[in-house]
Amino acid sequence: YKPFSAIFTRSDDYVDSLASLGLPREKMVSLMPGFDAQTFHSGHRDETVWDGLGVGRDSVKVLYVGRVSVEKNMPFMTGVWKSVRKRLKSQGIRAELVIVGDGPYRAEMERELKGKDAAFLGFRHGEELSAIYASSNMFVFPSTTDTLGQVVMESQGSGLPVIVTDQGGPKEVVEHGRTGFVLGATDPAEWVDHIETLITDHARRADMGAAAHQSMQRYGLEHSFEHFWDVHV
Repeated sequence: YKPFSAIFTRSDDYVDSLASLGLPREKMVSLMPGFDAQTFHSGHRDETVWDGLGVGRDSVKVLYVGRVSVEKNMPFMTGVWKSVRKRLKSQGIRAELVIVGDGPYRAEMERELKGKDAAFLGFRHGEELSAIYASSNMFVFPSTTDTLGQVVMESQGSGLPVIVTDQGGPKEVVEHGRTGFVLGATDPAEWVDHIETLITDHARRADMGAAAHQSMQRYGLEHSFEHFWDVHV
């Protein structure tokens, strides 16, 4: 890295990681993150998308999109969901955990959550994926290893409040208490409480989802490209 005048990173969190490896902090530049704000937009909501996927229209949908693996902290999410479902069942509230993606932990996670209101949809793309995002009610992302977490931006752009951990880059695009919650990565009780809160409090969920959508508009691809261009000239 010595010959380079700048070292680009995807988040401020990763600056610290690179500095810990001995790279010069003064050369690092965090690029403004960006996502496709037209493709991932609340206007793509379409309840009929669930009809062919085995997910009920009348349930509260808790969405995860990404690799289904241990490094994404999905075993943690499995335990959290079991506790959430137990609480909701005692209140007569129906919610479903919707998993989009695949990975080495999927088979085990499916076994663990069999009969526990969890739907595993595998890979989804294009307009269908846009509709799945926009037609869900909230987003969870328990990963502790992501430098940014593109899906956290896509879900907020789609009008969903999000819950992420306090480790890694995703927390940098979430406004705690306004567009979602940034929680401890090793505190399942905290996650259970906050997921239950968003599931049961429709008004708060709607307000946070609207705020999430609005907050993401400054991260459209055109703004990200402009920053990328500015730091090169």
